[in-house]
Amino acid sequence: MGFHLDAVVYGCCGLRVCMRFYFVYFDDLQPFSRRDVAISSAVTELGAMKKAVMLLLFLMPIALFGQPTPPNLPSYRIDWYQDTMICNYMFLSTERFVLPATLPSTAMILDRRGYVVWYATSEDNLFTFSPQPNGTLAFNVNDQWYALDSAMNPIAKPTCAGIANDFHDKIDLASGHILELCSADTTMDLRGLYTYSGQEGDSMAAVRYNVVNELDANGAIVKHWRGIDHFSPADIDSLYFFYPWYLELNHTNSMDFDGQHLLLSHRANHEVTLVDWGTGNVLWRLGGPNNDFFYLNDGGFKSQHDARFVGPGRISLLDNRSIASVRAPRAVLYALDTTLWLATKVYERVDATLESSSMGSFRVLANGDGLVSWGTTAPNGRPNLSYYHGNGQKVCDIVLQDNHKCYRAVCDELPFAITRPEIVCDRQNNQLVLQATGSYPSQLWSTGSTSQLLVVQDTGYYQLYVPLGMGFVGSNVFHITDLEANCPSTPAADPSDAARPAVLLETYDLLGRPASTRVAGQIYIERYRDGRSRKVIHY
Repeated sequence: MGFHLDAVVYGCCGLRVCMRFYFVYFDDLQPFSRRDVAISSAVTELGAMKKAVMLLLFLMPIALFGQPTPPNLPSYRIDWYQDTMICNYMFLSTERFVLPATLPSTAMILDRRGYVVWYATSEDNLFTFSPQPNGTLAFNVNDQWYALDSAMNPIAKPTCAGIANDFHDKIDLASGHILELCSADTTMDLRGLYTYSGQEGDSMAAVRYNVVNELDANGAIVKHWRGIDHFSPADIDSLYFFYPWYLELNHTNSMDFDGQHLLLSHRANHEVTLVDWGTGNVLWRLGGPNNDFFYLNDGGFKSQHDARFVGPGRISLLDNRSIASVRAPRAVLYALDTTLWLATKVYERVDATLESSSMGSFRVLANGDGLVSWGTTAPNGRPNLSYYHGNGQKVCDIVLQDNHKCYRAVCDELPFAITRPEIVCDRQNNQLVLQATGSYPSQLWSTGSTSQLLVVQDTGYYQLYVPLGMGFVGSNVFHITDLEANCPSTPAADPSDAARPAVLLETYDLLGRPASTRVAGQIYIERYRDGRSRKVIHY
């Protein structure tokens, strides 16, 4: 979607036949007309060769373009299986949890082609970099929360007064209030409770529990919720009771807010909790020893992360399954019936090649696509993030280098405009050269050069990074395919492209009728703002 043809040709080893493969495989992305939706039989009319080509391309990754990265940023590889992501911007952070790791932790914004829009680095692990409802960007370093203003400068945010800050989550509400996650300590008699190794708990054990505070615009606490009021030591899985003198009571690792309800994920309890934020009462518990639901078609989750609201009666989460008999992590969507108290698995995305001991996230987009961060994955060299279409087909995998992992990743729009520098190509002294159109206090090319004018020595992808706030903003990207030819007429990625296929205009059934609601298991045609369309199966 939006690829330049030369990227497809060169990405397919220069074989001209790849141009034909491109148009065969993306038949459902051709310009849309309403009569198209009435010919569903077209799928069955594909010849055997065409089906074989589609199957081959579905199973094999396509190296459509390279990923230029600044030298001080952990490099990453994107294996593309289909078109570009229906994700205008991806926000993620990388952490150095597995040693050796030589490069710093990062916060990154990638565009829908996977190129760097903006990045910043930190020698300390940087967590949960994401847009906020109030129009800022937030991140955490050393348990201190910061917001980025429109100039990408950090602003320290209020902290948990008297108790410890918690890096797992924070929500800056549009009202100006803040929901912050904190940790508090107490002592409890844990005799009669046994650790995983069989040791009895101490009589004066230190117990840590999580607290959610709501702060007003002045930083004053106006409401709070304490895990110690709703959990007992017996609720924790003994596999997370490591030492007889210390216990984490609920280990809250995410929170989501719909304006009335707070959705909390408690890893060590294998529980997702819905709280009425007006009263503080627990409305239901999904998973764990106090589960309120019957799983209709699923065995439940273990050690989960990133529980989120996905429309009325639906929630998503990443099931790490780090202590389950089946260890492969999965991203799962549940429909919850609070009349019959049934939990139905709507769909899941599994990577059987991985194990994920901790961290991770799963975000469902408005069109049903999903972005998964697999967390602390093993073995190294396998996907850290995956992007799926709503029908389950994988679009791409992102593999981080230098032993970096990704705690959480989010697809969203930029909360404010970020002006990216432009680079232009020219031929001087019979050589191709690249340079920025403006003047900047410093600049760094993806080759490592800091010169204002870059002489192109080889074919490949080139990008420029210049200072912006606490980090650097990335330019448009040039793909140089022939050193003897003239400059490319357009960059490989155009940051000014406004025709974004993620903008869904209309949905039709296969008879061409507008579909205001969707029925599970049915095929629909989605039409996007750029005139393209695609077939989807609703789950």
